[in-house]
Amino acid sequence: MQQLQPVVVNDRFNMSDTDIYIMYGLWPKGASGYALLNDRRLDIKINEWQGFSVVERFELGNESGLEPVSIEVKLPGIIPGSGTFCVCSEVKGKTIHWYKCGVDHLNRRSKNPQTFVEQIKRYSLSEVVVSGWAASDKPVDIKAYAADGSSIAGQIMRFSRPDVQNA
Repeated sequence: MQQLQPVVVNDRFNMSDTDIYIMYGLWPKGASGYALLNDRRLDIKINEWQGFSVVERFELGNESGLEPVSIEVKLPGIIPGSGTFCVCSEVKGKTIHWYKCGVDHLNRRSKNPQTFVEQIKRYSLSEVVVSGWAASDKPVDIKAYAADGSSIAGQIMRFSRPDVQNA
């Protein structure tokens, strides 16, 4: 059986408070943590990841030592133009860099529409269904691309999402 590693699977900014950066992924069970923004220590808030299904939790199992979480970091109002952002977990005296990116990534991400992929389900080699959401104060153009960068033709259905609209 493959050993699972702590990992971030998605990230976004909070839509009602754009100083809050949210990451979703697998975190070491029982670990505490903190964030670093150019060596400035920031507190984090660790929450159970509600979007992780019961089936996914069962597949993860208790032996993995990981749990699905969402982590929120309150960033200072002005993010410097360069440097590093890192979220670290601490368990049994060991520090793991769970998430690391350049400050330029945070700045780009904060200015773009906020998106979240909730599910990718493959039905056959030619049929894949992706569900999620995109939110912006302007119309959003949604496109799909293959690994080689070529455009993928598909049908995009748009629905109102009260849970996202009210977030």
